[in-house]
Amino acid sequence: KNSEVDAKNFYSIYGKENIEAAIKDLEKSDEEILNTYSVQAMKAAVAGKIARKRVQRERLVAKLDYLSKHDDLTELYNRRFVIQYLENIVWHSRDRYYMFMFTIDDLKALGDSFGHVVADRIVCNVAHALWETVNEGVGECGARYGEETFLFIMAADSDVEAFMRADAFREKISGFIWNNTPDVRISISGGIVPCRDENEFDRERLLKKVDALLDGFKSRGKNQVRIFMDVG
Repeated sequence: KNSEVDAKNFYSIYGKENIEAAIKDLEKSDEEILNTYSVQAMKAAVAGKIARKRVQRERLVAKLDYLSKHDDLTELYNRRFVIQYLENIVWHSRDRYYMFMFTIDDLKALGDSFGHVVADRIVCNVAHALWETVNEGVGECGARYGEETFLFIMAADSDVEAFMRADAFREKISGFIWNNTPDVRISISGGIVPCRDENEFDRERLLKKVDALLDGFKSRGKNQVRIFMDVG
């Protein structure tokens, strides 16, 4: 009678189905048990491999997505991305945005004089300074637009504010000190165009105008920033 009570307690604690399954396992031969665990191990191994492949694929997709949007030398956004950014973000509220396109003065001559490694370092340092200046929280964007050309999509409340920010950036670049190559002196020249022009609905046409204005500004002197009020 006591054994029947103990059995009932045993079943209630551990569950009748679990106990019966355990008894069936005891009745299996060693070979059957080994095969069962081998299948389970194989399933676990396959599941682990699938999980690792999924992680590798996700990492590869993320890397390809990053490379498609960023310049490989400076890691700033590239020309392709910034054009998409103009269309998807800026063009919907463009009254508050300005395009500041600037170029590193005499970069080719600097490369010829000091070597391409130094020229690349100059490009990267200017890119880093731009990255520090950009405020993505208010919708700004910085990109490498060409070999020595950069585009800063700037948010500003007025033409004066846009000019002051761009000129402060110019002064920051001209103040760079190169410890390893003290003879290197760099500067930038650029032009600012407001995105608010009602006569321009095509971002690429406006970019071409900014590019043309930049060439015009450079012919008037280096190490300076100009703002163009009327792009019509």
